[in-house]
Amino acid sequence: MGGGVGLADHLTIGTGAKLAARSGFMSNVPAGEIWGGYPAQPMAEAMREIAMLRTMARARKQGKDNG
Repeated sequence: MGGGVGLADHLTIGTGAKLAARSGFMSNVPAGEIWGGYPAQPMAEAMREIAMLRTMARARKQGKDNG
């Protein structure tokens, strides 16, 4: 478990699960999985969301947003 992790009450963290620092957990984490983000989710999904947000921010900064 990384530093600054927040856990809701009555969660089950599976054996061997890894929790990324500064993540917020509101649901159970299955054994052997790596989770992170806020709200926490499987790390691959969290990283995809971060990449999409960066892409959207760059496009907006360059005036390419459609809004």
